Amino acid sequence: MKRRNITLLLICLFFFANTSIVLSAQSIDKKHFNKGKNYYSWDKFDLAQLEFIQAIEANPYNAEAHYFLGNISFSRKDFNKAILYYDKVILINPKYSKAYYNRGLAYASIGRSSEATADFTKAIELNPKYINAYQARGNIYLAKREEELGFADLNKAVALNRKNPDSYLSRGIAYASKGDKDKAIADFTKLISLNPNNPRYYFLRGNVYYARGDFDKAISDFSEAIYINPKYAEAYNNRAVAYYMKKQYDKSWNDVNKVESLGDSVDLRIIENLQKASGRLK
Repeated sequence: MKRRNITLLLICLFFFANTSIVLSAQSIDKKHFNKGKNYYSWDKFDLAQLEFIQAIEANPYNAEAHYFLGNISFSRKDFNKAILYYDKVILINPKYSKAYYNRGLAYASIGRSSEATADFTKAIELNPKYINAYQARGNIYLAKREEELGFADLNKAVALNRKNPDSYLSRGIAYASKGDKDKAIADFTKLISLNPNNPRYYFLRGNVYYARGDFDKAISDFSEAIYINPKYAEAYNNRAVAYYMKKQYDKSWNDVNKVESLGDSVDLRIIENLQKASGRLK
């Protein structure tokens, strides 16, 4: 009887000792992980990395810690290392849609479009409303000249959230690249209605107006972009060209000089054409 009691006592001590160790490891894991997230949110990636590594040492199955380490490697453009971290996340949690999406971005960044497409597809399978995944996969399809699939994905991204500027931006750029000017202008116009203080949206629409030969509207959009951002060298540059096309040479020269004053340069062919047309050097 006495021996049985001693055995039971030893079993209990072993159980509580191991439980204590597990709880201690979990506490250490949580402490370092939370500190890492704070550092990460403050863009202090070196400190965040140290905390996440210590969290993983306490708990190798902390998928979130591996995920954040992947993001840190991605931000440093160490895409191969990022992929390895995302591999670990997916091994621990095969339903982690963000890990598939981010690994897809990493694959795309090193030119492995097939693997990227597969990851974006998996992310969408896990989360059918994953707008960014549709955008990313759509852009890959378009880069491979699979236009039907590409625009289907971009249209789906827009349909999922008609107030998401990124969806209209991706599709508008795709339409512009395709030469579908009217649809590109419609998407950029929608972008401007969603965020009228973004100079890039006016700049993009101005470029399409210019390509369509509507120089007055192009000048108006470039001017609005400049009004919002007076140091927008590209907008001055393109407005200079539009003024040149309208034979408003003095205004064109003013924009050329402004571009140079901002530390940028204008294509020599534009300057040479402007010199010949205006009969002046500057």
